[in-house]
Amino acid sequence: YAVVFLLNSYIFTLDKALAINLVFMVSVPAFIIDLKKMLLPDYTWIVVAIVSLYVNLRYYKDTLIFDVVGVIITLLVLLLLKLRYKDGIGEGDIFLLPAFAFGCGILNMPILLFFSSLGGIMFSLSKKQTLIPFGPFIIISGYTLLMLRYLNINIFML
Repeated sequence: YAVVFLLNSYIFTLDKALAINLVFMVSVPAFIIDLKKMLLPDYTWIVVAIVSLYVNLRYYKDTLIFDVVGVIITLLVLLLLKLRYKDGIGEGDIFLLPAFAFGCGILNMPILLFFSSLGGIMFSLSKKQTLIPFGPFIIISGYTLLMLRYLNINIFML
């Protein structure tokens, strides 16, 4: 943790560094738990959502309404899919994905979903399993996109 905390405090302003470090601090245990037990602790998405709300209120007020509406729509779609198809995305993933989308900006939701799915597909093919933990791939993609957003790097411009 210490190396990541130091790097983040060097790269980001103090409040963004604290925010990204808090997300990192709750994401690492959730990553490991989901990988081993296929369970995502609720505190993970709650912390990501609260941190995202703080940073969005402080730095991204101009897109806040758009992001909130996008997250609500995303959450409703995922919940409807969960009700319709019992197998598929897990309940922890249903809340973690919109929480990271809120932090990354709803316009980055397709990128978040693409890279999370790509990681999940590669993992599934390597393990030859159909049931996989999806949370770790949401966490990796979401954390990366959070860092890019906090650095004001637009992924569409790369």
